[in-house]
Amino acid sequence: MHQIKVINGSKTDFMDRFDGLAYKFPAEGAGTNLPLEAACHIFGVDFPMDAAICESEDFRAEIFRNLSRRWGWNIHEKNKLAVGAAVFKKFSFVPVELKTVELAVKNQDLPLPRGDVNDTTEDADEEEQAV
Repeated sequence: MHQIKVINGSKTDFMDRFDGLAYKFPAEGAGTNLPLEAACHIFGVDFPMDAAICESEDFRAEIFRNLSRRWGWNIHEKNKLAVGAAVFKKFSFVPVELKTVELAVKNQDLPLPRGDVNDTTEDADEEEQAV
């Protein structure tokens, strides 16, 4: 399973949504792993699974163009574009590959058996007779 780790090195928290889920990018955080589909939607690009391409200037410029429209940095009033560029410069994008590993299940991890269905029916019949 492929994901993109987004590291926000700025001093501002950011949050965006995809498919009803909120993804937070905490300031100066350790990073947030996003499913590839969510990262492509939020940042507006198809992420390659190559770290060198993810950090290339051309690729970062494409992300910034899309992100500046999405997060409202493309407004020239109050120099928002320059502020957005300074913040974006502190973002990093790292491709991550997760592997699913099968683990042995121990008996104590299994749920308890539900019991016989007739047991619950008899209990209900006894309660009705008592009333």
